[in-house]
Amino acid sequence: MGCQAGNAEGRRKYRNVVRTGHLEAECYGKRMRILTRLLVLSGLVLAASLHAQPPVPAAVQAESAEHKYAQQKLDEAIRLHAEVRELNRPLQTEIDELERVISKATLPTPEFRRALDRQRLLLDQSIPILKKAAVIEKTIPVLKSRLIHADDCLAMYQNTIDKKTSDLTTRESDQIKACKSIDLYPPEK
Repeated sequence: MGCQAGNAEGRRKYRNVVRTGHLEAECYGKRMRILTRLLVLSGLVLAASLHAQPPVPAAVQAESAEHKYAQQKLDEAIRLHAEVRELNRPLQTEIDELERVISKATLPTPEFRRALDRQRLLLDQSIPILKKAAVIEKTIPVLKSRLIHADDCLAMYQNTIDKKTSDLTTRESDQIKACKSIDLYPPEK
């Protein structure tokens, strides 16, 4: 009876527990049994609700050829970017190591000059690779945009291809301009 907060002694014990953080073993056991029953009951209710409802089929949307093409171009650019970065990784590692050697040298010794010459040579090899990686990095956002809007631009193209320019609405004209800005009007296949 001392575990219930309904009587005066229970309220005192409850305040003591709140103040000290200690719970008597008797109260702890009762509360754990109640919590266990609640968890079991909620688990049964959850299991029953899962079995009662049939699985909801996911909406399957057919991928257009233009969308697939845009996805292939994006995947190819990402793969090429990773390859270029991987190609530059050993050069960059050696450049960084030579930089440490050069920074530790106090006087221009023969070792310092060899390290400096080697670093210049590696930088000359690394710069074209980094330029290629930078070009690919700039194209990836455009390719992502093409992927996102491939189906929209295809629909716009199909809706407006047979219209005269004077029959286009302002909204259609603006959408055509937007699709042209990412080279999706006419769509690529």
